Amino acid sequence: MSVTNKHALLVSVGLLALASAAPVFAQTASGSAEPTQVDEIVVTGQAVARGNNVVGHDRIDALPAAQNIVDAIKLVPGVSIRGSDALNNDPWTYAINIRGFEVNQRSSKIGQTLDGVPLFNASYYLGGSPAQKYVITESVDRIVVSQGTADVGSPAANALGGTLAYVTREPSAEAGGLIRATLGDFDTRRYFARYDFGTLFGNTRLYVAGSQLDAKLWPHGGATPAGIEQVSLEAKSVTQFDGLTVTGFVNYNDSDDDPIIESSRASLDTRGLGVDGSSAVFNPLSAAANENWADDWAAIRENAFAYLKFDWRLNDVISLDVTPYVQTNEGVGEFLPPGLQPRIVTVGGQRRQVVFGNAASRARTATFQNSVGNAVFNYTGGVADSYIALDGTTVTSADCYTADGAVRLTNGQPTCAQGQSYRNSTYDHTRSGVVANARLDLGAHQVRAGVWYENLNRDFGRQWLRYQDIRTGPVIVENAVYRQDFEQTFETDLYKFYVADDWSVTQDLTISVGLQHFLIDISGQTRDETRYAADGGFNGFLTSSVSSDSDQILPSVGAVYDVTEDFQVFGGYSRNSGAIGDWALEKTGTDFARLEPEVSENLELGARYSAPRLAAAATLFRTENDKAIVFLDETFASNTGGINYNVGTGGTYVNAPGGIQTTGVEASAQVRVTDALSAYAALTVLDSQYSATFNAANYGGSRRTQVTEGNTVPGTPDLLLAGSLTYETGPFTGSLTARYVGESEGDAQNRPELVVPSYTLLDLSAAYRLPLGDDDARYIEAQVAVNNVTDERYIGGILDEFNQRYTPGAPRTVYFTVSAAF
Repeated sequence: MSVTNKHALLVSVGLLALASAAPVFAQTASGSAEPTQVDEIVVTGQAVARGNNVVGHDRIDALPAAQNIVDAIKLVPGVSIRGSDALNNDPWTYAINIRGFEVNQRSSKIGQTLDGVPLFNASYYLGGSPAQKYVITESVDRIVVSQGTADVGSPAANALGGTLAYVTREPSAEAGGLIRATLGDFDTRRYFARYDFGTLFGNTRLYVAGSQLDAKLWPHGGATPAGIEQVSLEAKSVTQFDGLTVTGFVNYNDSDDDPIIESSRASLDTRGLGVDGSSAVFNPLSAAANENWADDWAAIRENAFAYLKFDWRLNDVISLDVTPYVQTNEGVGEFLPPGLQPRIVTVGGQRRQVVFGNAASRARTATFQNSVGNAVFNYTGGVADSYIALDGTTVTSADCYTADGAVRLTNGQPTCAQGQSYRNSTYDHTRSGVVANARLDLGAHQVRAGVWYENLNRDFGRQWLRYQDIRTGPVIVENAVYRQDFEQTFETDLYKFYVADDWSVTQDLTISVGLQHFLIDISGQTRDETRYAADGGFNGFLTSSVSSDSDQILPSVGAVYDVTEDFQVFGGYSRNSGAIGDWALEKTGTDFARLEPEVSENLELGARYSAPRLAAAATLFRTENDKAIVFLDETFASNTGGINYNVGTGGTYVNAPGGIQTTGVEASAQVRVTDALSAYAALTVLDSQYSATFNAANYGGSRRTQVTEGNTVPGTPDLLLAGSLTYETGPFTGSLTARYVGESEGDAQNRPELVVPSYTLLDLSAAYRLPLGDDDARYIEAQVAVNNVTDERYIGGILDEFNQRYTPGAPRTVYFTVSAAF
C-alpha cells in the first residue's frame, strides 16, 4: 500500500468517528483521582476540570500480550509513544511525549503512579524504571492519562507534562485462573499464569501471577543472541473489615534488556532503516568491531515493589487512606569499549596499576593484553613501557611488541589478544515512603487533604572489567574490576502537602480549588578522579547538597459546568513543579546554591459531549515551562562526537532562562455504530517551541548546542491522528488501529537534514473465544495480532534532543496467543 493510500485510510477512519462522536466521560466527582465507572471500549475521560483520558482493559487486552503496557495509551490525544523494539520493551529507545514534555533515556518529566502509589521516575538512566517493571500487563485494569495537569493530590514530583496513573485489577471473589502463551516473530515467547483464590476466610480475596518473556531483537532478523528477557512475579490481596479495607500488592521483576543501538542519520540514510547500529556477531580478532556487539549492550535490573493500603471509612463524612510502600532496584548497564584503559600511577619511582586514580592515571589505551589479561602498552621512543599490575606481576611492552614497536607475531598471527573492556554503570537504590489522604464529604464541598513522604537512598558508580581472551569468545572475567571511575551515594527526603475542595455551587456547576507544596532535601557524596593525587592518594569524599523545595505554594483551580445533560464545558489553571533529582548531584561542577526546580503553568479550556451511542471531547491548552534544567560543560561534550566511555562526574546543571512552550488542541471521538461495531478517532495539533535561547548538551557525548528561542522541540510531532475500528459479535472480536505521526524536528537546533519524517502505522488484532461453560469465566481463546501491518519503514527512536542519534522502527511483526481461563 502506498504512503498516500495509507494516510487516506487513516484520515477516513478519523473523519468517520469525529463526524459522529468521541470518548465517553465517566460521571465522577470533579476532583476525583480515579473514575468510578468506565466505558472500556477504547478510551474514556473523567468529568474533571482538566483534559484527561482513561484507557480501559479492553484496549489493553487488544495489545499483543508481550507488548509494553505503555503502548495501550498510544491512541490517546496529546500522547506520542516512541520506540524501536517490536514490543517496545527496550528502555534505551522507549520514550513518551506529552505536550512536548518527555520521558526518555535522560529525562523524566511525566509522573507515573500505580494504585495511587508513586513509581519514581520512568527513565532507566536517571535511576528509574518504566511501568512494566512494576506490574504485569494482565494485572492492569485501566490507565488514567492526565495531559498537562495532574490531579493536585497525585504523588509525583516531576509531573510537568502530566501523569500516567495505572490502576490494577481487583482479585476475584470466585476461584479461577488464566493461563496464556504467546509465540511470535523473532523467536518471541511469552508465558503468563494467574490464579485467583476466590474468597478466603470470608473477607479476603487474593491472586498470584507470573510471566516470562524472551524475545530476540528484530535487527539482523533476530539471529543474534541480543533480546529482551524478563521474569515477573506478582500478588495482590484485598481484605474487608467493618469500615476498613486493607489492600496489599507486591511485584518482582528481573530483566535483561538488550537495546536497539542508535546510529547517526548519515548511517541510517546509507544503510537504510532495516538494521540498527549494532554488529550481529562477536569478532574474535577486533575489539573495535565488538564495540557495538548487540548482546552486551544491556540494561540488567532487578526491581521489587510493594505497598500496603489501609482505607478507612469512619462515617458518612470522613474517610482516610494510608499507604506505606517500598521499592528496591539493583543492576548494571553494560558497554564494550575497545581496548583496555587501566590506571597507572608512579609511587616511589615505580609505576603501579591502581583501581582508583586521577584523570592523568588513565591517559593511554592499550590495544593488546598479555597472556594473563593485563594491558600492554607499546614502546615509546624505543623504551619499554612497564608497570606492576594489580595481580603483582610485571607487565612490559615486550609481552606483545618487538623492540621496534611492531606487533609481536606467533605463526603469523598476533601473539596477544586484543583487549576488550566490559564497562558497567552500577545502580542500586531503596525507596520507601507513605501516602496519606483524608476526604470530607460536607455536602456541597468535597474536601481532600494529604501528605506524601518519601526517603530515597541511591548508589551510582562505574567500573571496568575485561574479557578473558576475545579469540576464544565473549567470556567476561567476573569479579575482577581493573578500574573504577567513581562511586556516589545520594539521599533524598521528600514531603508533599496538598489540600483541595470540589465545591458544587449548583447542580450543574462545580468549582475545584487546590494547593500543593513540596519540601525536598537532597545530599550526596562522591569519590571520583578529582579526589585523588598524582600518586594515587585519596583526599576524601566530596559532599554536596541541594534544596528542591517548590518556590511557592502551587495552585490549581478549575470549573466544570453541565450545560445540558449531555454537554459539559470545563476550564482550569495549574502550576506544577519539576523537582531537582539526585541525578543533578552526579555532576559535581553544579552550583547548587543557584539551581532551582523547574516550573510549568497550564491553561486549559474544553468541552465534552456524551450520549448513549456517541461521545466527543476537545481541549484547547497552553503550557509554559520555565527554569528548565539543562546540562553544560563536560569537556568531551564540547569538543568531541561519539560515545564518551570516560564520561564521569564533570560538568554542571544550570537553569535555562525559559524552557518549553506548547499550544495545541486535542480532540477525540467515539461512536457505537452498531451493537457490534464501534469507531474511535483522535486528533492532536501541537506547536511546541523553546521559549528562550540557551546552551545545553547531552553529557553522554554530544557537542554543546545553542538552542534558539522559537525552535521547535524535537520529538514533538506537529500533527497526530489516531483511529480504531472494533468489531465484536458472539465469540469473535477484531480491532484495527491506525496512527499517523507527523514530522518532527530531530534535534534542538532544528537542522533540516535531521527532520524525522512522518509515518503511519496500522495494527490489527483478532480473537476467537470458545466458552467452556454457561458463564464467561471459563473459556479457551485464540488471538492473532499484527503490528505494523504494512511494514512501514520509519525512524522509531530519538534518544534525546542533543545527541543527534536515531534508531529505526520495527518492521511488521506477528504474534499468536492462546489463553485458557478456568
